[in-house]
Amino acid sequence: MLITSLKSALRSYHLEQNLLNLAKEYPDKFIITPLWKEYSHVIEFLDSGRCWAEMTDSGSMQEELLYFSNVLSLTVRLNTDRPETVFDARGNILIPPVNSSWITTLIDEAFNRKEGLGLELKKKRKIYGQPGMVSKNIVKIVKKEFENGDANFYPWLHQRIGLWKEKQNIDYM
Repeated sequence: MLITSLKSALRSYHLEQNLLNLAKEYPDKFIITPLWKEYSHVIEFLDSGRCWAEMTDSGSMQEELLYFSNVLSLTVRLNTDRPETVFDARGNILIPPVNSSWITTLIDEAFNRKEGLGLELKKKRKIYGQPGMVSKNIVKIVKKEFENGDANFYPWLHQRIGLWKEKQNIDYM
């Protein structure tokens, strides 16, 4: 999906035409679209069997891609806030954006040798719980808080239900 910032970066580095040429040369490996209007369209595509990988810099996508057993997460960043998706779940490759040659080489390696890179996509661990259950648990906890008449969310809910043991408040400024 070409969002405004990605288009701008491609133009700035004179890579827009290269990407379009690759998409033309390898139509079975690239799909270039404008931003999809509905999140459900993204999920539908990831689940379609036509997507082998998603290149992202988004932490939330690194997490969500663990639920699509045939889709590899390629995280283009120098580091990740979700190292568990790389080391524990084994469903994410961190690709430092050193230069375009490095990025394309790693993508090619991932495409041709997924299993050889230590990735077992079919066996990716769903380390964040089962799909849909996290949301249900959050709703259940919040609903209980409201039913008990304790809808004041300060101190924070996670502190009140014992998920955060630290008593000292954090000063931000």
